[in-house]
Amino acid sequence: MGCGTAKDTVIVTLNPAATATTTADGPLSFCAGDSVILTANSCTCTYKWKVGSSYIAGATNISYTAKAAGTYKVVVTNSYGCSKTSTGKTVQIVCKSGESSLAGQDYFNVIASPNPTPNLFSIQLQSSSTDGIVIDVINVLGEVVYHATGTYSGIISFGNNLPSGIYIANFSQGNNKKSIMLVKEIQ
Repeated sequence: MGCGTAKDTVIVTLNPAATATTTADGPLSFCAGDSVILTANSCTCTYKWKVGSSYIAGATNISYTAKAAGTYKVVVTNSYGCSKTSTGKTVQIVCKSGESSLAGQDYFNVIASPNPTPNLFSIQLQSSSTDGIVIDVINVLGEVVYHATGTYSGIISFGNNLPSGIYIANFSQGNNKKSIMLVKEIQ
């Protein structure tokens, strides 16, 4: 028996990863009977929408109209077969059908998304008051790392410069107060 040598070539193809993001065309908290349209990022992809951990039958378009409370996600599969699931958008029903969430009552709500996040927090403020809002974000050492005051409506984004960690965000408007935990992930 003789000894020999052989040579072979191996080609490795690395397919691009899928991306999955969602945006909402309006508030994520609304009265029963209303809805919000959630839209995934546009690509040459397929889409499968989920609420909680269950797929929604027939929800395979780039957009989905959410009419019920729940956390909605989309699974995006690109043309290479690579899939990614978006972070959840939490939809809340805050009043009964025919009842205005702002009429005749003192209404104050704060929703953070995405949470946790490696980048910016988007804070959705909803209020029946026109009073100014005070926002204080406190780290685990009790230090105020973000402070803002003013009249806000809609969405405020902040936190890109915060290091990874756990924070408490305190929101106050007149007699209304809300505190939520924010988690900044490692990038």
